Amino acid sequence: MKGKDIQEKLITYFKFIFPKLETDEKYRAYMLVENSKTNFTRTFKLNTYHELVEVVNKYNSKANIYISTCLYDNTKDKTKENILSKSVIVVDVDNADFDISEIYKLAKINQVFIHLVVRSGRGWHLYFKLDKEYSNVKQLEKASKHLCELFGGDKNSLDVGHVYRVPFTKNLKYDNTWSSIVNTINKTFPHTLDKLINHVPIKSSLSGNTELQVDNVEQLSCFKNLVKYGISKGFRNKAMIAISNTCKYIGLSEVEALQYAYEFNSNCEVPQRKTEVVKVVKSIYNNSSLIKPCKDNLNKKLCNSHCMGRLITVDDVLNKIDENIDNDIQVAFSNKLIGNIKTYINKDGKKEKGTMLSVLSGAEILIISELKTFRNEIYSVDDLIDTTNLSKPTIIKSLKRLEEFNIINSTKQHFNRSSKPTTIYFYNDECEQKYKEIHSIGRGLFIIRRNKLITDNDMKVYIALKYLINKRMSTTQNDIELISGVTRNNINRSIKNLIEQDLLRKKQVQSTNGTFNIYTLKL
Repeated sequence: MKGKDIQEKLITYFKFIFPKLETDEKYRAYMLVENSKTNFTRTFKLNTYHELVEVVNKYNSKANIYISTCLYDNTKDKTKENILSKSVIVVDVDNADFDISEIYKLAKINQVFIHLVVRSGRGWHLYFKLDKEYSNVKQLEKASKHLCELFGGDKNSLDVGHVYRVPFTKNLKYDNTWSSIVNTINKTFPHTLDKLINHVPIKSSLSGNTELQVDNVEQLSCFKNLVKYGISKGFRNKAMIAISNTCKYIGLSEVEALQYAYEFNSNCEVPQRKTEVVKVVKSIYNNSSLIKPCKDNLNKKLCNSHCMGRLITVDDVLNKIDENIDNDIQVAFSNKLIGNIKTYINKDGKKEKGTMLSVLSGAEILIISELKTFRNEIYSVDDLIDTTNLSKPTIIKSLKRLEEFNIINSTKQHFNRSSKPTTIYFYNDECEQKYKEIHSIGRGLFIIRRNKLITDNDMKVYIALKYLINKRMSTTQNDIELISGVTRNNINRSIKNLIEQDLLRKKQVQSTNGTFNIYTLKL
């Protein structure tokens, strides 16, 4: 990571913990710099983000650098009585053996979202963003103690003014390891202090096979709110799919599901025709798939699989339903989703409309597949060379581009005392919220492409078809070209090769709109 990148990330970090630092002259942030081996200690009282970065730049290789997450009165000493505000609570998990997946597992069990995760060099610092500035020391320490108990944090760090290691600085105490930000999602709703203090995780009523036990369908928050308040015109069909599928999962009959769908429809500003309501409900009950509802009436997640509770959209529901419904609904979905596709800059510097899939190279897709499939594994450049059979220059170039697109993240780790830090790479799950077609990249294609049975274009066409089918969009050559970035002539070649490799089946169907192809995917 370049120095400029680190400075920008540091400023973002300081703005995250001190959103009002530069708004008032009396505010001061306290930074502690110390090196026990040289008996060096110095405390800084600073009023700007750039001053904080300058201290980090000056002492980063010479000393440990810590910061308090409180803002203090500049006219007085650093004491609890002089705290003016605090907008984050930090839990110090002092466990070097913990993997990042264990941290997120704890967050799911405790049903508390972590806004920022920092690898301190030996353990983890978990940052919980507050909805506003607080100055009540007793309440802040009460919330800190409660979170510490939930996440198994270090009880010695409960003091409201406790200092924490600054990200991207060297930990001289433990083999000169580096602190780094592992993941951050600052846009998620912050916590109120009262809710953190009084938060009690709801015990799941799930059995070992994650089956959901619900006595009443109206226990489910997402279901209840959709039925009660309706939805805007562009999302009615999608919402009815979610309602119908929930009823089906709970075990209600198609007639009961239809009554809920009618009630929802009547609460929409512009109701659908009743024939359309019936059509959507029937399409769900005629299919064998089931989608698990995500939240109860307290908005707590009910499944112990990958939690989609805070980010779930109707698109995520549609992404898991594989039945074919009427072609007019498919076309409507296609127009809606394709209309929202973002532009990107091509190799000539011109703006073009397309998807991230059309921008990625075959090598980049292979790397995504490997990191996405084995999320809990640690991958260095050498590891990726071994698993992908790609050359080192290609790997390095691809990793750089994928980091720029925020599809992957990286951090530096020491694996023994004598070695230099090794850069390790991991998949960023959040990228799928922006680039939804990446969700369709899987492991099966990786193995086939690595064995050179298909080309990069074949791989892109297959992923594009998987995305279009999962989204229940039409699969015309124009659609495939738009999603994959592969030209028409090459699409035909790729489809032919995919059929020859027994990865794809094609069937022509006659409809009122003419003849169209239906594709069946084998992976």
